Amino acid sequence: MCGSRFESLSLLLFALTSCSSMEFRELGVVAHEYDETSKATHVTVAFEVWDKDLPVQDLDPADIQIFEDGVKATSESLASASPEIIRLPVTLLIDTSYSMYAADAVPAIKESAAKFVAALHEDGYVVHIMRFSSEAEVMESVDAIPDEMDPASGENRWTSLYRAIEIALEADPLSILVVFSDGADNYSQNRGIAGLLEVERMILEGNRQVHAIGFGDVRNEYDRMGVRGLTALRRLAVNGSFQFAEREDHFEEVFDFIARRMRSVYTLDYYSPNLSGNHVVVIQANAGRRSARSEPIMVSFGTKD
Repeated sequence: MCGSRFESLSLLLFALTSCSSMEFRELGVVAHEYDETSKATHVTVAFEVWDKDLPVQDLDPADIQIFEDGVKATSESLASASPEIIRLPVTLLIDTSYSMYAADAVPAIKESAAKFVAALHEDGYVVHIMRFSSEAEVMESVDAIPDEMDPASGENRWTSLYRAIEIALEADPLSILVVFSDGADNYSQNRGIAGLLEVERMILEGNRQVHAIGFGDVRNEYDRMGVRGLTALRRLAVNGSFQFAEREDHFEEVFDFIARRMRSVYTLDYYSPNLSGNHVVVIQANAGRRSARSEPIMVSFGTKD
């Protein structure tokens, strides 16, 4: 009897200690709108899943359950859900102001960024490329960024970091931003941006994910409102991550870190029979012995016209 009881206790302890507990991070509703075809509210949620200090990258949609107001989504809701986990698009912004060329750092950042983009493409990500100095410019590829600065383009020596981020945020409402800068913003005030607070508000209100990389003199420079460049990058990355590259040979390492973070980001669609009002959304994941339940988040649906 005692042996049997001891054996049962041992099995229970084994089950408890061998169960790996995951956790949700950065959960948010990124879109919701009335869908005429389904006569329901189409909801898109985005989230990261972590197991201890490592991102979970192998979740299947079948592993995930969605609860709205404590009620598990029905088969009708899930029947219209995305058949696979979607990768959020990515926008990569690279500083090509005068200081980057003066330090001869552009070839090194291009090489590391090109590897980063190629790896994301292999994983199914769509990646948009922008470079910025006083202006922001969309590029066809990382390789299309000039290796040398045009001496005739005097205005392009400046840094409009905040304006470039604003353009990227407005261009794609779901895109993850990866921002590389070697100095503080010193020109966005000439492009209609009052300062960091304006762009920071856009990121927070949209629950946008920004990963920032600092380099060069960004630790010692201040923007026009007196905010240190390093502090600005950290604040911009409130929903993502911040890394500082001490040397050019650290570029690849920090890009690899960001890629690992991004691969833990999932988006999932479902259809809610609720057309209006405030509702509480919770997501649960069960994958083998790994499990996680998110903190509740509130979403407000608009009333159908």
